[in-house]
Order: sequence, then C-alpha cells, then structure tokens
Amino acid sequence: MAHIYPKMERFVPRYGIYKLVMCNATKTVTRHKNRITLKRIFIHFLLLLSTTAFGQDEARVIKIADLNGDGIDDTITLSFIDERGMAMRYNLRVNNIEISGDAVILVPMFKIIDIDTKDNFKEIAIYEEGPSSDEATTLYYFNGKQIILMGKVGNYIGKEEWNKVKGDGIITATARGQILQTWAYPDDYKLNSKHLLENIPKDLYPMNSFVTVKKEITLQKSRTDATKSITLKVGEKITIASSDNYRWCLVKNSKDELGWFEVANYDKIVELGIEAREVFEGLSYAD
Repeated sequence: MAHIYPKMERFVPRYGIYKLVMCNATKTVTRHKNRITLKRIFIHFLLLLSTTAFGQDEARVIKIADLNGDGIDDTITLSFIDERGMAMRYNLRVNNIEISGDAVILVPMFKIIDIDTKDNFKEIAIYEEGPSSDEATTLYYFNGKQIILMGKVGNYIGKEEWNKVKGDGIITATARGQILQTWAYPDDYKLNSKHLLENIPKDLYPMNSFVTVKKEITLQKSRTDATKSITLKVGEKITIASSDNYRWCLVKNSKDELGWFEVANYDKIVELGIEAREVFEGLSYAD
C-alpha cells in the first residue's frame, strides 16, 4: 500500500505551493504558478492528519450505523490506499465486504445519509473536490450482502447544512452546462426500483447570465416558431435566462421581452454563424 502524505515535505511541493501570500482584503491564497484555495490546503492537511492518526500505510475513517434496517449496526471503514497526483484510490468496507473506488482530490471523510426515510436503507456519501473545484459525491448502499455503487453526482450531497438531504427520495446535485459557456445548474435525481440514482430531466435549466450585446442579433419567438421576436442592440444589457442544455437559449431583455437563439457546436450562434463570445460580452469560459 502506498503512503498517503507521510511527510510534510511531500504534502506541500507536490501541488506546486512555492509561495503563499495572504491578502487582507479578500483573504484568498495565491501562489506563483497557480491559485490554490484554502479549502484544498485544508483537505490535504486533513489527509496528513489522518495518516498520522492511523499510520503511514493507510489512513482510515470509521463509522458505525445500521445501513439496511436489519437492526444490526454495521461498521463502515473508508481507507485511503493510493494516490497519483490529484487522483486518489480508496477502499470502502462494510463489515467484511469491500469495494474500491477512484476520486480526484478525495475529501478524507464520509457521511451516512438517508435519501428516502420511507425505505430501509441509509446511503454512504464519499466526497471529492474534483480537478477544478468541481465537487462531487459518490453514493453507495449496502443490502446486507453487497456494497452497491449508486452513482456519482456533482456537489457535496448531505455534507453541510445548506445541501442537507430532505429524505423524500430526491437529491439535488449540480451539473455543468453543455453549451454556450461555462455554467452550472441544479440537477435532480431520484431513486429507481433498484435503489440507484436516476436523473430527472427538465425541459429547461436556469442559466441566469447577465451579459452585454456586442453584435446586433434578432431572436425568434420560440424554439418551434421561427417568427422574429426582439432585436438585441449593441450595448444592450440582457439576461440569458435558461437553456435546454442542448440547442436553445432563452433571453430576457430589460423590458421583460423574451426571445430565443439557437446554438450549434457548443458556442456557435446559428443566426449569425459566429461564436457566442463575439455576440455577447460577459460569458464565462472557466476551465
């Protein structure tokens, strides 16, 4: 088994932390090569502490809970067993049953949550920070004989009070949009008959991007009606309110008038035949 941060010297230089400077105004941490968040430093420090507490060959977190409603407590152990840069491998054990998984910057903890209080199961939530602070949660359940992977979704499900699981059989994750720019939207999942996560699709997803028009464009009345609706003038402030996350975006102007534009090849505005960044100022293109 590989060591997980056995020495502070390994903990720091691997991620290029050459110089840390605390800015009083924003209280953010910067470095020469790239920015690094306080959260990421804290996660790595927790991994170091976990290794110190449980030995350098294996860092572990242990919880006790009845996972399948049989009235018998189960022992749940999360072990950090290997790492390759930001990629980390872990082992999840319930009693004498094991399953392995992979994460990008694994958070050294897990939670027992209850997605549906009406069934007999409680779920195990394992968290990762992701490559660009794209937080994610991998969910498992234990049926008494097997540990079953339910799926991975965006965001930290059930980790904090603000994303607390309601117990109604539905969880709200976060997903990245697939067209126009870098954006995210709330994404709902339910439990199917096999107790696995099943996405609940929506017709439209909120985008709510406030942008300025750089090139005049006339929008159409609806996705199915090509009749011209409103014309956006250069310098006009508008809101890209929502998208089907496939081809269409809905715009609202300052008069609350609505119109649609079509997108192809991720960010090409079909009406004008040019990229979205040439039409709108203020779009996000984060990694």
